[in-house]
Amino acid sequence: AKKFFSWFDYMVWYPLGRPVGSTIYPGMQFIAVWMNRYLLPDWSINDVCCYIPAWFGSIASGVVGLIAYECALPQNSHMNLYTLLIDIIKGKQTDPDHTNKRDHPLLPRGIIYSPALECGICAMGMMAIVPAHIMRSVGG
Repeated sequence: AKKFFSWFDYMVWYPLGRPVGSTIYPGMQFIAVWMNRYLLPDWSINDVCCYIPAWFGSIASGVVGLIAYECALPQNSHMNLYTLLIDIIKGKQTDPDHTNKRDHPLLPRGIIYSPALECGICAMGMMAIVPAHIMRSVGG
């Protein structure tokens, strides 16, 4: 790590040079070296560095989907601003079980309908097509 942080490249920003080790974010480099040493010893460091953004992009999309799923679960999202205002006006709390027992009008009875699952899948799909995320999660 000491060699990395004291790395100075004389070939860039000529004639001044650049202190590379102290002016970049070293996360990918350290993770790539760790993965190359302990998880993928047969791979070259270049291959590991090219695959890391794709792996981390997939992980980020999955985590966002799981967070959206968790936030959209009925026990976590039974209250919204409208019901909160109505509860304040009425002076009582709305029963969360009563507000979430509704059938989806487009699905036949007996089919599992999960708005939380739809929300999670939609969030993962959005992460997969958002240009700001794509630009930072492709190798090269």
